[in-house]
Amino acid sequence: KTKWLLAILGVICLGAGYYFAVTVESPLDAMTLFIFAVLLVVIGTYCLFTAGSIAVLKLLRKNKRYYYQTRHFTSISGLLYRMKQNAVGLANICILSTAVLVLLSATVSLYMGGEDILRNRFPRNITVQLHGISENDAPKIEQMLDAFVQRQQVSSGNTLHYSYLSFAAQQNGNVLQGELDAQVYYGAGMRSVYCIPLADYNAMRDTKQTLQPDEVLLYEIGSSIEGDTIVFGDRTYRIRERIEDMDLRSSSMDEVVGAYYLIVPDLQTIWEIYQAVGGEPDPLLSYFYGFDVDADADVQIRMMQGLQTLQAQQEWHGGVECAEEARDSMTALYGGMFFIGIFLGLLFILATVLIIYYKQVSEGYEDQSRFEIMQQVGMSLHEVKQSIHSQIMTVFFLPLLMACVHLAFAYPILNKCMAMINMTNSVLFIWCCVGVALLFALFYVLIYSLTARTYYKIVRQ
Repeated sequence: KTKWLLAILGVICLGAGYYFAVTVESPLDAMTLFIFAVLLVVIGTYCLFTAGSIAVLKLLRKNKRYYYQTRHFTSISGLLYRMKQNAVGLANICILSTAVLVLLSATVSLYMGGEDILRNRFPRNITVQLHGISENDAPKIEQMLDAFVQRQQVSSGNTLHYSYLSFAAQQNGNVLQGELDAQVYYGAGMRSVYCIPLADYNAMRDTKQTLQPDEVLLYEIGSSIEGDTIVFGDRTYRIRERIEDMDLRSSSMDEVVGAYYLIVPDLQTIWEIYQAVGGEPDPLLSYFYGFDVDADADVQIRMMQGLQTLQAQQEWHGGVECAEEARDSMTALYGGMFFIGIFLGLLFILATVLIIYYKQVSEGYEDQSRFEIMQQVGMSLHEVKQSIHSQIMTVFFLPLLMACVHLAFAYPILNKCMAMINMTNSVLFIWCCVGVALLFALFYVLIYSLTARTYYKIVRQ
């Protein structure tokens, strides 16, 4: 009998899992919902293979115009029997195949996108990040860092430097209320806010923008402000322009919680915004200084060490980082993840191959008698082969089709999770998903062809 309740439960679980995967907006929510969505999809897959497939086949059997045709009659009757016997095994193949596709797509994209991740993490080869800087300290620090770079006698350029003030705020529409307590930083609706003076922005972009006292430029990461105004406490500012892209040293957590970079007219506006959200007057700033170097990795690392010595001498609070120093550790990290992905992928593939092989063998022994009966009732050898072949093809390629559908719906939530580790190259991730799916499908076809030979040998005995 058709288990309609189980079939409906499968549709609901699978639909809910797909809905959560597609509609997730925040990477932080993606990490929370990912396991929940996976559980729903697994439950839905088992329910649909065990009950949903039977329900669909019985609906086709009720359609007399479709069912009472030679190829459809034998195929649907045979599939009804096969699905009742093999539904759980086919669901296992589907889940294992999905695991292979997800694991390999993620790890391959991380390994191939290492350079993109490194550049997102380090917008310049060498970066200096300082905190607790007063308004008057920034020009002096810039002069000292410029002088240090010039003394190294290496080709450098593409210098990026700016002062900023950062704080956390609770967003409600276009209103941002101050939440300066670090303990609530990752709560729902929390956003990172960075205020940069217009003078630094113009120097950074080589522009001559001007702003009125109540105007700002806005750059959004992982979240958005609706409308043309943004409100901090009792102060309202008009968004004169939304910046499409900024070459900044953004934190990986900006993609997680969402961040707003505000270009404001001057430092006085920064003080006003900070006090409006509950901050103290005349707060200390942070300062970023970064530059590219046309030199070998060891030269860049020595420059970083020299800057660290200068930082210690001047008692600056912050840190100095070098992309080349981090390259080896990042390559080792993502290379290790790539290895683990391949290892687990091969493990799941091996399990899939074994399930397919033993199912083909068991199907062959069960089909021996049916193969003879179908010929005895008047079907030609060609019709018998065609009927059994269509059943086997449907049974064994349905899990592959479902696994590809699972991967397609999982892409949005996987893409959000990847953004948490600075993998923001969505195009590369899509191509990795497509490439892995095609390679796995080719491998799946190869395994099916090899095991199908064993099946036909058994049937014809």
